[in-house]
Amino acid sequence: MTTIEPGDTFLYPYPGDRKHLHIIIEKIIDKNVCLCVFVSSIRSGKGYDASCVLNAGDCSFIRHPSYVVYDKMQLFDVHHLTRMVENGQITIKERLEDSVLQRVIDGALKSKMTTNLFRKYLTKDNPGKS
Repeated sequence: MTTIEPGDTFLYPYPGDRKHLHIIIEKIIDKNVCLCVFVSSIRSGKGYDASCVLNAGDCSFIRHPSYVVYDKMQLFDVHHLTRMVENGQITIKERLEDSVLQRVIDGALKSKMTTNLFRKYLTKDNPGKS
């Protein structure tokens, strides 16, 4: 059986059909969901949220400067995500090192793009956290 934990990464077609690297940044056990963000490439001349920039070496899938897209943060049902992994609908990638995961979480807490609804799941005093 597949387990889903913070720091896990996977390819998922969002937005649209293009697959982006997603990162599970928190698991909310009492709601059986996980909080995910996705990573997008930094493009010359396009603005981006600089709260967390990832570079080659932070994850083997990342080959050039990229940023975490906090304004598209979303909740995934853990059982649904597990079924998608087991059915081959999404591709699991490597687990992030703890220090990189912490940078992503710190960026979420710093970003003006993170909604208060999601911000509360990242605080230390949230009893539903994994």
